[in-house]
Amino acid sequence: MLLIGPLGAGKTVLAKGIARGLGIRDEVVSPTYTIVSEYRAGNTHVYHVDLYRIEGRDQLENLGLDDLLRGDAVVIVEWGEKLDPRVVGPCTRVTIGMAGDGGRDILVEETRA
Repeated sequence: MLLIGPLGAGKTVLAKGIARGLGIRDEVVSPTYTIVSEYRAGNTHVYHVDLYRIEGRDQLENLGLDDLLRGDAVVIVEWGEKLDPRVVGPCTRVTIGMAGDGGRDILVEETRA
């Protein structure tokens, strides 16, 4: 799942809610500095990835995201627009925009390879 939106739009809040809905009881925090956080609940395996600090193809390739994205875990990627759609393959893309009234506009799309 790719989460896309400006700083402060609520990407991490949404990631926390998704993880909670999947049964994760650990505190889910933004992995801005660790880049990838891993959580487990029973048979559910969740990776929370934050690409905010990642710049360029070389840094992306060194993360090993290909393996995560091709596995059977749930992968939630903040700043997902930094990933090449050809690498990601089919996925859910959630775009969060700031609404004029202080709320959020959310668009959920299923993408194809």
